[in-house]
Amino acid sequence: MPHSDSLSRSQSGSQSRSQPGSRPVYRFCFGVAAGVLSGFALEAMPAQAAAFSFSGSRLTLDTVSGLPETKASTLGTDAIAQTQQGSADNFFDGNLAFVADESTRLDGLFETRSLGNGDGYFGQSHIAANAFAEFLVTPAQPFALNFQFSSLLQNVVDTVFERATAKSSVSLSLLDPNQTVLQFFTLDASVNTSPVDQQSNEALFVNTNGQILNSNQQLLPGTHQETGNISFAGSFAHSVSQPTLLTLQVTTANQSCIQAPIDSATCAKVPDNSGVLPFALVTALGLLFIPRLRNSSGIAGS
Repeated sequence: MPHSDSLSRSQSGSQSRSQPGSRPVYRFCFGVAAGVLSGFALEAMPAQAAAFSFSGSRLTLDTVSGLPETKASTLGTDAIAQTQQGSADNFFDGNLAFVADESTRLDGLFETRSLGNGDGYFGQSHIAANAFAEFLVTPAQPFALNFQFSSLLQNVVDTVFERATAKSSVSLSLLDPNQTVLQFFTLDASVNTSPVDQQSNEALFVNTNGQILNSNQQLLPGTHQETGNISFAGSFAHSVSQPTLLTLQVTTANQSCIQAPIDSATCAKVPDNSGVLPFALVTALGLLFIPRLRNSSGIAGS
C-alpha cells in the first residue's frame, strides 16, 4: 500500500507538471488562429472605391511637300489588371494609317480606358505608335508639312481610397542624315486625380521650334473629377542647299490607369494587404513569450 500510494502521487505530480507545460502550445495555436482571423477581418473591410480613367488622342499629318522614299509604322498595346477585393477592366484600341500615293498622309487614332471598383484593384492600359518616313529634299523643293494633334483626358474617382491617371504624349522630329534634330514638336499631358492630394495634378508640357498655327488648352481641375482637352496645329518647314535625305520620326503614347488603395506613385500596383503582416506580428509575439511561459511552468512544476 505505501508503494501504491507513492506511485499514485508520482503520476499525479507528472500530470500536474505536464499541464502547465502544454499551455504555451495552446497559447501559440491561439495566437496563430488570431492572426489568421485578423487577416481575414482586414480583407473583409470594404472601401467600395470606384474609378474611371480615359485617354484618347488623334494625330494627323498632311500637306507634306513630297512622297517618302521609305516609310514604316508600328502600333503596340499593353494592359494589366490586378484585383484583391473588387474588379478591374481595361480597354485599348488604335489604328495608324501611313498613306503615300499621290500625297502623303499619316492619321492615327488612339484610345485607352481603365475601370475599377472595390477596395483593392489595379488596372492599366497603354498604347504606343511609332512611324518614320525618309524624304529626299532638294533646293528646288524644300520640306514642309502640317500637323494636328488633339487629346482628351478624363478621370473620375468616388472615394479617397483611389487614384486615376490619364496620360497622352506625342513627338514629331525632322532629322538630317547625321540624326541632328532640325524641327521638333513634343507634347506631354497628364491628369492625375486623387481627392487626398492638395496640389494641382494636371500637367501640360509643350516644346517646339516649328510654327504653331493654333492651339486650345483646357485643363479643368476638380476633387473627384478632372478633364483635360488639348489640341495643337502647326507646321514644319526646312530648306537645303543640296539634295539631302531627311527623316521624319513620329511617336505617340496614351495611358490610363486606376488604383486602390492609392499609392504615392501614380500607376503603381496595389500592395498586398492579405493579412500576412498581422499574422507575422502575432506569431512573432507568440514565439517571444514561449520561453518565458516555459520557464514559469518549470518553476511552478518544481
